[in-house]
Amino acid sequence: MSTDLRPEELIPILILCVWVLVLLGISSLSGWARLASVYRRTEPFTGNLWKYQSARMRGFMRYNNCLTVGANSGGLYLSTFFLFRPGHPPLFIPWRDIMITSFGRDGRYLKFHFREIPEVPFIISDKLREQLARSAGYAWPGESG
Repeated sequence: MSTDLRPEELIPILILCVWVLVLLGISSLSGWARLASVYRRTEPFTGNLWKYQSARMRGFMRYNNCLTVGANSGGLYLSTFFLFRPGHPPLFIPWRDIMITSFGRDGRYLKFHFREIPEVPFIISDKLREQLARSAGYAWPGESG
């Protein structure tokens, strides 16, 4: 019995390998990998969640409609849609490590800066501001801008 694979049988494996390599590259370029080195979340998150959210990170890296953003009194939770998970483990950043600035016309955007990894911004539209602040309660760091 031969175990040789035919070329057409290798195509799905090749596509999967390319997909994972692309996601690892995006994680590195965006700064997600850097954030994960400090803020990786290993246990389940308990708090309010908002699925299919978008954000910008370093450079031109955008995560459009593939993020789950969560918040509780302890901090900010971030994860990606399961198909984008390679290189993107869930994150949990304590509010004490977050500074927020608002910018843009009428403060339309929030930029999160993280104490341990200040070179990686996380930018969202202000649509989530009220929900995040309500979920954070007394721990919400507020905004400058």
